[in-house]
Amino acid sequence: MTSIKISNPYSIDSISISNTFIDYYMPPANGEFVKVYLYLLRAANSNYSPTIADMADALSHTESDILRALKYWEKQGLFALIFDETNELKTISLLPIEQANHSHKPVRTVETGSRITFAKEEVKPSGDVIRMPMPMPQYDPKIVEEAINASDDDEMNLLMYEAESLFGVVPKSMTTTLFYLYNDLGMSSDLIAFAIEHCAEAGKKNEKYFRKMTLGWYNDGIKTRAEAKQMLGDRSEATQAVMKALGLNSWGDEARVSLSVWQKDYNMPLNLIVEACNRAYSATGGKNALKYAQKVIEAWNSKDVHTIEDLKDYDALYQATKKHNARASMSPSKKAFNNYDHGEGVDYDALLSN
Repeated sequence: MTSIKISNPYSIDSISISNTFIDYYMPPANGEFVKVYLYLLRAANSNYSPTIADMADALSHTESDILRALKYWEKQGLFALIFDETNELKTISLLPIEQANHSHKPVRTVETGSRITFAKEEVKPSGDVIRMPMPMPQYDPKIVEEAINASDDDEMNLLMYEAESLFGVVPKSMTTTLFYLYNDLGMSSDLIAFAIEHCAEAGKKNEKYFRKMTLGWYNDGIKTRAEAKQMLGDRSEATQAVMKALGLNSWGDEARVSLSVWQKDYNMPLNLIVEACNRAYSATGGKNALKYAQKVIEAWNSKDVHTIEDLKDYDALYQATKKHNARASMSPSKKAFNNYDHGEGVDYDALLSN
């Protein structure tokens, strides 16, 4: 495997991390992807040309993890990947952050004295870059209430009415959250109203839950009521199926990120995800079942296993290889031959020790 040239626009004797990267690109990214990005900044500033294997070893990743991270940052517009005629990666260009297709420049509220007025600009995200909202300002709740009461914006007033139907007396934290979503992030009043309705139906009368859910929609590029309905339906089915298969009592961030990677990055169908989770639970008894499932699905993806038929062929090869190795191990005279990897199947048993 050849070394990969990394071109870098930054000063050779320092590593510059843009505030824009930290504010917008880092928060929604998988933490392992961020490690790859920082590693390549360091490599570029040292005139070091690593191979994919070098990167994997340095970061304790698999090579497929590294490639997935590189493709993610390319999609975000921060890397340019150059391949040769054999489709081997030769150059990684780290693009200056100001050249990236950065999709969202936050519209901040206009402050006049101690009053807050509604901003008139419209937030128009573009491209496929994941959007990350500006941090929520530390509003003075009294000033926000005054701004809302003084406003002739019927939609904002309607949202307050909707919130009253959920909370009764609307908490100050809810008022500022609604103001932030509608005014600063430019979220449509219909989508916010749907979020309120959904929380009421789900019995989630909690501002923190409401805020986390709506910011999640914003990050995922959800713009309409219809898109939110579809996402809730899809995620509910997949989440419940995976939780059941893994024997999980709660749905944490690691499981949420894993499911997103399996579906979006690996394009793995739900029936195969559930099958991997069932195997993981059977093999581990539920202890570290998620990590086991991650390794199984990663292996399947690397071998282009994406249907039940693919999996049957893959399992057959694994079993045949296992039987061959068992027979061969009984014959010392064939030791050199046995060292050769005769199969492409994942060693499920070895996963338990990793």
